[in-house]
This record gives sequence, C-alpha cells and structure tokens, in this order.
Amino acid sequence: MKSITRMDYGHTRGWNVRVAFESEIHSKLFSDGRYDGDRDKSFRAALRHRNKVEKSLGKPRSERWVQPSTLVPDTGIRFVLFNSRHRKGFYYEITYCATPGKISRKRVSIAKHGHKALEIAREIRRNGHYIKN
Repeated sequence: MKSITRMDYGHTRGWNVRVAFESEIHSKLFSDGRYDGDRDKSFRAALRHRNKVEKSLGKPRSERWVQPSTLVPDTGIRFVLFNSRHRKGFYYEITYCATPGKISRKRVSIAKHGHKALEIAREIRRNGHYIKN
C-alpha cells in the first residue's frame, strides 16, 4: 500500500502515513490504541487521511512507484541503479519502457558480465533492450 506503513516496534502499534509531493512531506501515525486496539479501524482511518492529503496537495492517486526526476544514482545514468541487496550478488537494475505505457525492469549481473555490465545497462536504458554482437 503506497504511502502507508505498518509500525510494530516496541510500544508503537499502528499505521504511519507518509505522503511526499513536490518538496512537501506530510507524516502522521494512526495508533491502534486510539481505535480500541483494532488494526482494521486504524488502517481505514490512515487510508482516508492519505487520500485526503494527496487530494489537498494535488497529487495524482496511484500505487505505482515513481522515481524522482532529480535522482541521479551513483552510475550517473537516471533509472540505472547499482544494487547489492540481492542474494545472488551485485547487479545494475534498469527501469525502462519497452513499449509505450509499460514500465519494465531488468537486472544485469556484475558477476556474470564483469566490467561490461554497466555498458550493457546503459544500452538497455537507451534502447529498451540489449543487442548482442
């Protein structure tokens, strides 16, 4: 659920709403305790609040993740990210549109492709696919 996170840490039990849009961040916790310990009631309240805040900010309602336009990762190429959190090792993750209106993601393994991995990632980002020579 975009912009809503479950918080179960220590004595904190509830739903945290965090809406970010055009340099503004709005955050509010909906504690289960305020809703008689009922997770579902606190969730529905959080959902209503998220929708209300998004509407007041003029933010379009979507569950789709959108990468900020100002983000330029350590690769120097927008939408090509270096990632080390995969169980199989290091890779570059590329976000691109293979066909209009369809977001695609592809991973290029550094272990498999070595120093050519970033070049392959760049080509995928530029062309929407990798052309083998």
